[in-house]
Amino acid sequence: MKHYNFKEIKEHGDCVRFVTEVLGIPVENGRCVAVWRDGERDSVTIEREQYYDHATQTGGGIIDLCAVSKFGGTDASAIQKAQEFLGDWLHLEEVKLRKAPSSKANRYDDLIAAGYKEVKRYEYRDLEGKLVHFVCRMEHPVEHKEFVQGTPNHWGLGDVTPILYNLSAIAKNPWCIIVEGEKDVDTLSAIGVPATTNAGGAKKWNHAYSEYFKGKEVIILPDNDDVGQEHGRRVASDLFGIAGGIKIVTCSRLPKGDVTDYFTKEGGTWESLSAMIAGAPAYEKIELNPVEAAKEANKKDFNNFIMEETEIGKRKIQKKIPRQINELVADLHVRLLGAPYRVGEQLFDQDRETNEVNYIYDPAGLFSWIGRKTKKTVEWAKTDGCVTKAEFYEALRAEATSYSAISMVPDYPARSDVYYAHPDLPKPSENHSAFWNFIDFFSPVDSVNRTLIAAFVMSPIFYISKVDKPLWIIDSPDGQGSGKSTIPFLTAQLYGYQGIGGEVIDVTMYDLEKNYMEVVKRLISPAGRNNRIFLLDNVKGMLRSANLAKLVTTSSISGRASYGRGEESRPNNLTYVVTINSATVDTDIASRAFYIMVKKPTRSANWKINVCAHIEKYRMNIFADIIDIISGHQPYGIDPITRTPEFETRVLQAVCGSPEHYQTVMEFLISKKEETNSDEETARRIEEEIFQRMINVKPIMGRNSINPKTDRIFIRSNVIEEWFKGKSWIDRQPVSIINNLARTGMLPQVSPKVTKWPHHADKLKRRNGILWNPGGTDEQTRVIGMLNDKDAIEVESD
Repeated sequence: MKHYNFKEIKEHGDCVRFVTEVLGIPVENGRCVAVWRDGERDSVTIEREQYYDHATQTGGGIIDLCAVSKFGGTDASAIQKAQEFLGDWLHLEEVKLRKAPSSKANRYDDLIAAGYKEVKRYEYRDLEGKLVHFVCRMEHPVEHKEFVQGTPNHWGLGDVTPILYNLSAIAKNPWCIIVEGEKDVDTLSAIGVPATTNAGGAKKWNHAYSEYFKGKEVIILPDNDDVGQEHGRRVASDLFGIAGGIKIVTCSRLPKGDVTDYFTKEGGTWESLSAMIAGAPAYEKIELNPVEAAKEANKKDFNNFIMEETEIGKRKIQKKIPRQINELVADLHVRLLGAPYRVGEQLFDQDRETNEVNYIYDPAGLFSWIGRKTKKTVEWAKTDGCVTKAEFYEALRAEATSYSAISMVPDYPARSDVYYAHPDLPKPSENHSAFWNFIDFFSPVDSVNRTLIAAFVMSPIFYISKVDKPLWIIDSPDGQGSGKSTIPFLTAQLYGYQGIGGEVIDVTMYDLEKNYMEVVKRLISPAGRNNRIFLLDNVKGMLRSANLAKLVTTSSISGRASYGRGEESRPNNLTYVVTINSATVDTDIASRAFYIMVKKPTRSANWKINVCAHIEKYRMNIFADIIDIISGHQPYGIDPITRTPEFETRVLQAVCGSPEHYQTVMEFLISKKEETNSDEETARRIEEEIFQRMINVKPIMGRNSINPKTDRIFIRSNVIEEWFKGKSWIDRQPVSIINNLARTGMLPQVSPKVTKWPHHADKLKRRNGILWNPGGTDEQTRVIGMLNDKDAIEVESD
């Protein structure tokens, strides 16, 4: 196989020309059809240096384009074939590869075999004088210099922590000079100046070194090139606030010149250098604002290396110095104002001009995005030691600011775990007209229910972790066709923006009871996380659901995500709503519910169009009004009476406008709860039925009668079942229902503790049942035991 220089291919290649001449695909307005994947639409953006396929969200330079279009992918094999094809097509000069060095020899021996000589060994000793590691300077008659590091035991520094050079000299001096190489340290040490450097040269400074410079006066003498200047600034920034004072002085004027050159080639002296140091200003760490810092950073191309130029005789050799991965991540975050971010495991960014949220799925999409956002060339070298694209992508994911959700609308209070992608909110409208005009599109039965609709519309914006919100029940005296479902659907539309959110999570009773985990999957899915309304629609008869009650009260919703991605969770910021048709609810639901009554509206043919137009025009004004209403409210000092006291005090009171109206609203809610709570009605019926049955029991054993007002009576399960057989208003398990109602306090005449009797089964066999206990005590007094459902009783002492 032939080999060509990748950089030359990029410099001479042209993606537009490649597409038109090689692939024969026309390019119009900078776009073309992805014929290589049987695409039919012009979904590919083509420029000279790069392409981007919007359908697959992949892109890259001409080599990537050739690999994917002619050789079916971008793996190593396709890239190699692409470079050979492009090199031939562009008529470039073939590169002759060097023979790989022997794997048996170490780098030092390889250099010796190649004609290098060791000219200097720089020893790094600790404060006790013990040799920790060293650096060998290797020179060649025609090749550029090389450096090899080692320890007393082996080559390389794999198992040691590098220390500073000439450590003992700087430890005992109140000031020192920091330079870029060991040669310069020796130059200064020869004239009695305390100096140091770090192993590896530029870009290898470690923050751990800063402990040796506490309170010292530090002078940094960087080399006169881009790499040296950047290294000097980095060291100064790292020591700022730790050292007693810092100055940066570039003494040499020669290209790539250092302090040794200053003394040996430029006629410099310590006196002249001292004068330069004395006249230099103290280093001040300049903190640019983020936008200015981004503009400054984006003046340069974004590469995974720094180009270093070395002169060998008459030749200039350029060498790529790898950049550290953490430095690359920090650089990109500065350039792009902290982006990209992460939601779950997915990277994303927001276009600040269009507000559109863009997801980044893989390294190819990442680098295409970086090129578009920075508007700079992105060259990613594959040189040994350079960070790969895949490594950089994973590092960005690990270091990205993480959010639990992306929201195109605000929350109140604002959440630190949410990325808010909405535009800035305007000032609240006069008299909050944008909000109240939206409320007045609906048809409440009266002013109380207009207030409750307003509180419902506010509910999705109000979220505090572990603070419960009410379950909303919407009903109508006019039955079906009253627009009960319209309220949650249009409220959901209000809370959706730019294609994110805006949907109702619509479930059925069957879903809740039979497919509960599938409901949870919907709630924790990427799309579900952005929706705020949970609707159980058109309930008839009796509403009893432990799963619904659990969802309403849990602080977070957790479950196994789709496609086997493991356990995920979301904060429970949902607003739960049930629409009913004169249905009844159990106590668990009723105790958590706020009710809304609507009437059948008289609407024009354009009613929904007008509502949607109002939402689109005033959405952010409505949110500004809601936040202003809630944040400006001062609680009335009235004790809350619902199971959602924070919502009642901060939201419902705020929208009521006055304590008097608030009291009226609360009276309505209490009456509706009593009216719809089927458990309370069931408890009264059970009480009456048992009372009448016991009055009619025929006594035995010398008693004239039993008195259900005073007697403690144990009634067996078979008797209860016989008494309530055929009662349409009670379920098939009357004993369980009676005991549950007793535990909730709705049947105080029944003991919530005794479900079997006698306690000691030496006289009678213990049986299940209920203990009628009108005195409300479980003291060990006489108990009358019912043996059957009609006429037999016996008196026992338990």
